[in-house]
Amino acid sequence: MKLLISILIIIISFQFNFANAEPRSFVMSVAGIQTKPGSDVFYGLNVSGPDLAKDADMVTAVVEAYGVPWNAFAESETPPPNHVWTKTMTSMAANLRSGGKPIILQLFLTRERLTGLAMADDSLKPDDNWASKCFNFSGDNSKYILAYARYAAWMTRTFKPRQVVVAVEVNEYLHTCGKGDGWNSVVEVSNKAYDAVKSVDPKIIAYPSFTAGPLYLDHVIGFDPSTYKLLSALKRDRFGLSIYPKILKRADDKPPLPSDLPADLLTRVRIQNPLEKLIAITETGWNSNSISYGTPAQCISNAVVSSEDEATSYLRWLLKTSQSNNVKLVTWWSKRDLLPKAVMGTCYPTIGLFSLGACKGDIQCAAVNIFRKAFGGDGVLGELIYKVFGTMGFYDYNGKPKPALLALWKKALAQTYLE
Repeated sequence: MKLLISILIIIISFQFNFANAEPRSFVMSVAGIQTKPGSDVFYGLNVSGPDLAKDADMVTAVVEAYGVPWNAFAESETPPPNHVWTKTMTSMAANLRSGGKPIILQLFLTRERLTGLAMADDSLKPDDNWASKCFNFSGDNSKYILAYARYAAWMTRTFKPRQVVVAVEVNEYLHTCGKGDGWNSVVEVSNKAYDAVKSVDPKIIAYPSFTAGPLYLDHVIGFDPSTYKLLSALKRDRFGLSIYPKILKRADDKPPLPSDLPADLLTRVRIQNPLEKLIAITETGWNSNSISYGTPAQCISNAVVSSEDEATSYLRWLLKTSQSNNVKLVTWWSKRDLLPKAVMGTCYPTIGLFSLGACKGDIQCAAVNIFRKAFGGDGVLGELIYKVFGTMGFYDYNGKPKPALLALWKKALAQTYLE
């Protein structure tokens, strides 16, 4: 019996693979976003603050899909109190705070397009195409610099967060639109938002986040010093990294397995630039299911292969690597799956813009077609974008736990954390 217990202890130590006697060096956070096809806000908060709080040191508020009341904040420091957007944000903040855990607030500024325009009417659905691609905040658009700073300040006062990501994945603008006046204006807006957050509470940790793809040249072993240099003007207390290694590539251009990931993947920026701020992983995850795409007649089955075992292996690597490299935050996307499991493996028919007959009442079929049309071409890109973050949760879409993945996360969460 003693021998059996000793073996079990060794197995457990190997499985979690970072010293249980050593205090955990990083904060563990989860988001609570799920798709809600047919609703005004497609990617909405669908997990309550108390529910999120059970599985995290901090909870992450992702508000991108709700838009920004740009014009309201251009005119005033506060939005109209009785508008549905204002009420929704106030209610969401109270909901998240009710869990009793500190909040990380993620504010979206721009990728290729600005975040949607809220308050165009009394609907909660924002206008996602209100501004031109590669928007420049100079000249007549300069009023929106002040608007975003006011928005950041108001959201900070409302949510009372411990950390604020002032511009989510903002280097996507640089990657798509290039450097120049437009990028310089985006840097100015992000920095004004940083200052606005700090003016509300100087103790808040504030920073933008950056996607790993452009920075790493889409490869697990890549790095682009010229891109990094252009990020140097952005004010920050952390280097926020949004990283989904499965969508990077190995040297042979195939998707990596967790065993392919190099030890410096999370902290390559600091290794090559020792004066850089500490790393905060603002988003990460790994699908528990493979992706199929296309129509029933031309279905590409298991085009991107994954499994719950793969996701668990990635999480084990993530926890170990974060601990050994002094990463300060790990945010998993998301607590529950973004999509039902069945969506990931289904090839849906193509439907007309105003005809749902081919979908036979399946709202997820309609949602896939919306994404196909939104991204043009043959629709493959749109469908993959819809599915690529689909089943990363510790629980499935309906709240059923994924035992191995959840147990590994909770084991790390139970460790003592020293800030």
